[in-house]
Amino acid sequence: YRAFDPEKEPVGQCVPVCYFDAIVSAPLSSGYLHLTPDALGNILKCLAPGGILALSEPVNQALNSFASRALPPWESRATTVAASDLSSAGFIHVSEYTPASSPARRVVVAKAPSKPALRNA
Repeated sequence: YRAFDPEKEPVGQCVPVCYFDAIVSAPLSSGYLHLTPDALGNILKCLAPGGILALSEPVNQALNSFASRALPPWESRATTVAASDLSSAGFIHVSEYTPASSPARRVVVAKAPSKPALRNA
């Protein structure tokens, strides 16, 4: 286990590329995911061909509003990851769910292509 900064290249962090079958991100506190196009690209680089990305985040607007004021900017970004952002980054089969057991959360699941996409750096 180690921390991974998706804003930085995986290789520079000694994180293998085309390696992980699944990457799961579920903030446990009121922190929110804020993944830039570069971050999504770096996450995609880490996934093995056909690997799965699963993101879970709160959808309660009142909580989003509170967190964006109460937490430092690097811990609170009340933006969500859009399916179109994942598709633009090269992910395929992007789906969004709101679990019946937890309607205050949204789960986004996306798949890496079977063959790694060639991307211009």
